[in-house]
Formats: sequence, structure tokens, C-alpha cells
Amino acid sequence: MIPCPLHWLTGLNCPFCGSQRMVWALLQGEWVEAFHYNPFLFSLLPFIFLFLLLYLPASPLRARLKFLLSDRAMLFYLIVMLLWGIIRNIYGI
Repeated sequence: MIPCPLHWLTGLNCPFCGSQRMVWALLQGEWVEAFHYNPFLFSLLPFIFLFLLLYLPASPLRARLKFLLSDRAMLFYLIVMLLWGIIRNIYGI
């Protein structure tokens, strides 16, 4: 596994720390273990799948859900990721 540069430099967990182990656990069918590696990212899997569908060229969802790709939405995602990074380091998640 590739080490996280932020964790390596500071000892703090970034919002994506554990994501490689989470994906590996998912590929092996270990859903509970995957959740424990990064609960935030695990809970976002349905939304990540939705975003992938939005990028398909002939996606019928693209016109209906284009607000999910707006600048305001991207700012919201950034704020949520930063909050998760702070919360996971405070509470040791």
C-alpha cells in the first residue's frame, strides 16, 4: 500500500486515510472491515457510484443531477471532507 504523505509527515489522518485498505477489503467481500478502515468514505460509496454515472456520455441522469457538479456543491464537498479530517483526528476514528 502507498503510505499517506500527510500521515507520514504529521502523524495526522487525512480524510482519505484507510481508503486503499477499504477498497481492498471491499474487493475481498469484507464489508464490515472496509467500514472500519474509513467509515466516511464507505458511506459515500453510493454517491461516488452516482457521480461515475453522471460522467457517462449518454447518461440520462446528467441533465437532472447537474447541480451535483456545481461550484456550490464542490465547495460543500470540500468543507465536509475537511470536517471529517478534523473529526477523525480529534476522536481517533
